[in-house]
Amino acid sequence: MIKDITPMGNTWLDLYAETGFTVGTSLLLQNKSNWPAYVWEGAAPPVVTAGETEQQGYELARDLGPAKTSAGAAGLWIYCWQPEDAQPNGWLCVQEYAP
Repeated sequence: MIKDITPMGNTWLDLYAETGFTVGTSLLLQNKSNWPAYVWEGAAPPVVTAGETEQQGYELARDLGPAKTSAGAAGLWIYCWQPEDAQPNGWLCVQEYAP
């Protein structure tokens, strides 16, 4: 088991690089922050053009419990949304999924 991570808010973070899990590993994610987090599976984070929101992908809300990512994903990215006056970091539990 690894310690919880606290990614910087309002920016995409490579979860495999941050946690040390091998790319393609299926993970179990739980958002422990009061604000939503967004998960994107792909080699790179989503490309967002002017006028689009950064809030792309699957939403992880605190009250919905943990979510499992796909095995074999080329990459895994997280975006922790934070209002400007909130604590600047997200709060996530990230563990390897073992059925």
